[in-house]
Amino acid sequence: MKFYNTGSNNESLDSTARENEAIGILDYGKNNAFPASLLDNIQNSHITKRCIDVINKFIVGDGFEDPSLNDVIINSDGQTLGELHQSLSMDLAYFEGIYTNAKYNQKFETTEYFHLPFENTRLGIYNEIGKITEIKYNNSWGQKWSTDYNEDTVNYKIFNGLEDVVAGQIAQYGASYKGQVLYSHVQRPQMRFYPVPQYYSAENWIKVDSKIGNFHVNNIDNNFLLSVLMKVVGDPTEEVMKLKKDTATGRFIPTSTGKMKGDVFNSEMSNNFSGSSKGGGIMVAWAKAKEQFPELESFPNNTNHDLFISLQNLVTDNLAIATGVPRILANIATAGKLGDTNAITEAVTYMQGNVQTQQSLLEDHYKKLFKNSAIPELKGKTPTIKRFSYDIANNSTGLQE
Repeated sequence: MKFYNTGSNNESLDSTARENEAIGILDYGKNNAFPASLLDNIQNSHITKRCIDVINKFIVGDGFEDPSLNDVIINSDGQTLGELHQSLSMDLAYFEGIYTNAKYNQKFETTEYFHLPFENTRLGIYNEIGKITEIKYNNSWGQKWSTDYNEDTVNYKIFNGLEDVVAGQIAQYGASYKGQVLYSHVQRPQMRFYPVPQYYSAENWIKVDSKIGNFHVNNIDNNFLLSVLMKVVGDPTEEVMKLKKDTATGRFIPTSTGKMKGDVFNSEMSNNFSGSSKGGGIMVAWAKAKEQFPELESFPNNTNHDLFISLQNLVTDNLAIATGVPRILANIATAGKLGDTNAITEAVTYMQGNVQTQQSLLEDHYKKLFKNSAIPELKGKTPTIKRFSYDIANNSTGLQE
């Protein structure tokens, strides 16, 4: 008898920036797929998603201190500044980086502003004097299965807002000039090009959270088979024979079915006893003699339930720490312990301070974009973000769900 180690490899995501001369960008991690892989890992971790949603709400805040700015139209698609703010805040919450495309008129004023989804946007490679001057956008870069697709890539010049630079670019590209893109991100040591979110220090706990659910689903779908060891005597590779009547002699002759005993057994057990709908059923075994009955033995998994409860608590604690979101705000408070008003208020105050870096980054982003804006309501302004509010009396927040 031979046993095999069925453990799987746990490969960490690579976020290293590497020059990809074939498509003229700095790859974002292995196969240029870090953002897509990051989203894949988060997708099945309900705790991580909930915590990021909380971070996003606090970054958005209650809009702008000047509420009239929320409704200012910022582009030909009819998008408002409030909507742009929502999109950029979401990217900051998930990736800690943002891109905005600014269009120019012949007076070198910025006239329109468009959000570029972070996962689809990349930095260009260095030019001959060691500077990055381009930013490239391609929808396929947001897909894990298609990370190097070059068709339909849109090239933008990196934002600087200098009149002489903009004038030269307009003269060079004419009607095909697509404006400039302003890139802002949270910088940390060894992450000067592309960001890696702070919460991703808990990468392994994010993966564990996503797999706990799979464990319970598989337990239900497989019914008793994971808790019972069935000992059957025989060779599973032996061919199953059936008796076929010979029309000439009237005798029954063993005939091949083309199937192995192990395959037939597996099919019968799966069809009749596996799955949540088969739970609580009765298994009946027939045999000509007592010695032919298969032997059923309890499989030692009765501690798995308690193990996974403890593991879930560890996952929750570690993801709350990594994201910096108090458990009470993510609706993941310890069972049996409801948060009182003071606890919620303290948590809200903590989160307001926790997102100051992102909100300051956003306000600086807006300041650069609107420094020479052709939109009167925005020209020379730095929209100030209004802090996320909490109404103690009504136990409600200032943001809609």
